[in-house]
Amino acid sequence: MALAILLVSPPPARSAPDENPDVPCRIQVLGFSGGMALPRFMTVSSFEGIARSVRELGHPDVCVRSFPVLHSGKAHRWVRENFPPRTGDRLTDEELARGPRVILYGYSVGAKSALALARKLEKEGIPVELALLIDSTGRGEAVVPRNVRVAVHFYQKKTWLWPFRSDQKIRDDGDADTIFLGNRRLDVGHFSIAGHPEVIDLLLSSITQLRASSASASLPPSAP
Repeated sequence: MALAILLVSPPPARSAPDENPDVPCRIQVLGFSGGMALPRFMTVSSFEGIARSVRELGHPDVCVRSFPVLHSGKAHRWVRENFPPRTGDRLTDEELARGPRVILYGYSVGAKSALALARKLEKEGIPVELALLIDSTGRGEAVVPRNVRVAVHFYQKKTWLWPFRSDQKIRDDGDADTIFLGNRRLDVGHFSIAGHPEVIDLLLSSITQLRASSASASLPPSAP
């Protein structure tokens, strides 16, 4: 019975009801939940609070969805829907310019899915602006792919019960240009870390900076 509970993924998260199909995604935020079905009040107060905080920014061009850990294929298809069809194995600079900026976050074993998706996007030439990893318990995925521009891993040591103990130490590829902000310990437990202010603030500030840089890049040059 215990094993069966651990292998149950939560149902697919609903897409944002306020997504406007007439407004293209300039920033695409994808999250992966953990691999265990949690009580509803726990999910709302931690993991689902991330997507809710993004929506509360009120930017229709910032699209956010969360996926169960086993639904990485659906997450990948959602990314590709917002980019033009490839003319080769990798997207060209022109094709990339017509697509959104991508942010990934993953909680618990979902951090492994986030890194795996980043690795798949790397093969297609799609950069990831931020990989936000939260108390990773996914074994076998500890290296941030080279296409990730900024990465960070928040972890905790208060919840020692397996499988909620994060022994994972994330690292960047030594030859990559990734800005790795490190493995940052927070003084909270596994079930509340996803809603910690440091986690939310880093994500929201990254979105704000990306929107500002995208806006300035699209402005015409100033007259001499």
